[in-house]
Amino acid sequence: MQIMLDSDFYTQHAVEEMASLFADYLSVTAQTGDAMLLNVTVTEEHHHDSTEIINTFLNNVLMLSIQEQFNHEH
Repeated sequence: MQIMLDSDFYTQHAVEEMASLFADYLSVTAQTGDAMLLNVTVTEEHHHDSTEIINTFLNNVLMLSIQEQFNHEH
């Protein structure tokens, strides 16, 4: 699945951190530019829960990016 994120808001660090935490469930590659393009693949053994896994991954990336943006402003 390809997912495009706003690279001005979402941080590369947040994507990398969550990708490492979710490594048992999915693999992620990212290309950056004007936008961050993620290629997300859920592992075969977790494919039946792929929607929940991807949603949780993206929510965690969002939350960590918000936290990093907030910490950077202060």
